[in-house]
Amino acid sequence: MMSGKKRRVAIVGGGLAGLAAAVRLAELVREKSTCGKTDGSSLEIHLFESGKHLGGRAGSVFLREENVLLDGAQHITMNCCTEMMDFLRKTDLIRFWKEEKCMTFCVREPENGTSPLRFYPFRNAEWLPTPFQLAPALCGMGFLTVGERIQLPILLRKIQKKCPAPGLPLRAWLEELGCSDRLMTQFFEPVTLSAFSEQLESVSARLAQTVLRRMFGPRNAWHFWRPTRPLREIFDAEFTPILEKLGIHIHRQTPITRVLPEGVRFRNYEMTGTATEQDFPADVVILAVPWFRVGKIYPELETHGLLRTEIFEPRSIAAVHFWTEKPLFRQEHLVFPSETIQWIFRPEFGSLSELGVYHQVLISDANRMVSPQNTALERVVRAELQMLFPSAKVKHFRVTRMPNAVFSPNPWMEHARPTALTPYPNVFLAGDWTATDLPATMESAIVSGNAAARETIYFLTDSAK
Repeated sequence: MMSGKKRRVAIVGGGLAGLAAAVRLAELVREKSTCGKTDGSSLEIHLFESGKHLGGRAGSVFLREENVLLDGAQHITMNCCTEMMDFLRKTDLIRFWKEEKCMTFCVREPENGTSPLRFYPFRNAEWLPTPFQLAPALCGMGFLTVGERIQLPILLRKIQKKCPAPGLPLRAWLEELGCSDRLMTQFFEPVTLSAFSEQLESVSARLAQTVLRRMFGPRNAWHFWRPTRPLREIFDAEFTPILEKLGIHIHRQTPITRVLPEGVRFRNYEMTGTATEQDFPADVVILAVPWFRVGKIYPELETHGLLRTEIFEPRSIAAVHFWTEKPLFRQEHLVFPSETIQWIFRPEFGSLSELGVYHQVLISDANRMVSPQNTALERVVRAELQMLFPSAKVKHFRVTRMPNAVFSPNPWMEHARPTALTPYPNVFLAGDWTATDLPATMESAIVSGNAAARETIYFLTDSAK
């Protein structure tokens, strides 16, 4: 039972992990208060964010030249991301997301390698029981041979049943299961790049199995949700009143410089513009910052060998924003299994009267697939768009890149990611890079934040005995 005295929790980082920790912590305190185990007002929750906006990497950029707010890269979540979906529903942010029940694959005709394009809708058959609901969709993937279409559901079934050896890459495991090279290229590689921002040979087979089991197991699990408004509006403007209603104190533009045994140290910018450092006492600290920042403010993690930042291999995600006179296609998105372009989305926001209809190209692991230079990436995308949509009139291009968007989920990372626990018993870690058994996704961030909140309640309850 938590004691009646006022306790403080400092959450460092206003990304999804920190937001999830704050919401779940407030929820757990309310549950205990309802059960009479604690006074709901006995816990103060403080959220510290170094920047102006909440949301972290699930954010947006304001393009001054175009005078528009756009997401740096298209973010999606799926029904199989159960904790993310629960987070959106209980905060009522789900109203800003739209469910997509059909995924449209798009390929060029093989005869001449140029347009016209062929479209292959991938959707469940609602009239068939699980696990056969995907059978018509898999059979309808006409860009695969008949043999590959027969092999694919068999492979997905094997992935559900068999377990790969520790440290095995996904490509090697698929070869063990009898997957052909072309099926890897046409189906598993696009899925892997989208989910992991990494190549087949560099993805942990065990981690991939976890994701594929969730995606292609329960009915409608792969259905995905897209934001209908910029992420900054969702996770900052719309989310701030929710946090305030929960009684959570938000400290923007307050960078934490050091985690202490009994709180945190933050940099305070006074009216004169000079910065001073002040200590903020707290009973518990939840450190929810990216892996490349955590060691700077909590070096004891590396001192005790709990964190080795050098083994995290960052992967970039690039987005090419462009505007055309008319929509390029009637669908709201297309998946390209055979191009450098992986997805093209047509978001509900971003269209401008002076520039036209907004589209966004998504390229995961951009630095390995294309030159790091934005101009080179733009040339590649322009050339492919010209080939795919010869009659399109592109009026404006803009490239944005997230250099440390995710990290490589390679096999040696299986046991290298730290848990929520740290050398200080009252300091807990959260973030998509912690040991969630998931790749660096929004779901992983939410899972870690929820776990850190539970550990906080356990600690406060035990320390009060």
